[in-house]
Amino acid sequence: MRPLIAALALSGSIFFGFQSTALALESETTNSMSASEFQNSVQGNWSFETTLYRGDSCQMWGTLTVFPSSDQGASNMDCALKAIEMCDGERSIVEQSCQISLSNDVVVIDSEIENFLEWKAWSSGYAPDNFELTEVSPTKMTGLLVSAVSAPAVFYRSEGGIS
Repeated sequence: MRPLIAALALSGSIFFGFQSTALALESETTNSMSASEFQNSVQGNWSFETTLYRGDSCQMWGTLTVFPSSDQGASNMDCALKAIEMCDGERSIVEQSCQISLSNDVVVIDSEIENFLEWKAWSSGYAPDNFELTEVSPTKMTGLLVSAVSAPAVFYRSEGGIS
């Protein structure tokens, strides 16, 4: 079990839509952000993890790097996602390119698989790891993994701001 999930389980708090005050976000939400505030909040390096899914047999974690889009004047940003999925002791590691945008008060990460560094032997396929994040601050983003499965996810950085 990953450290954040273990800490939540030990504290008795449950995250995402259930009873929880342990992970209350700093008060900047996506619906009050301008395009420049959005870009300043999400740019830089992040770590992420999901809760357990597929009958508590799988969990995903990894890194996200967000940087300005090569398309001048675009309100979206480019990103690189490295996802590690562990299911029943077997691991996939997948490098993905992505775009991150603000759409209807939701931060959307749309990914495209670039490279498999490791592949679970029993896996019949792997869908890009997309996310919909509804709470965003310069140090934490929360929402859902929206892929072959759906699971609550949290993105965080230890020092906040652009890193």
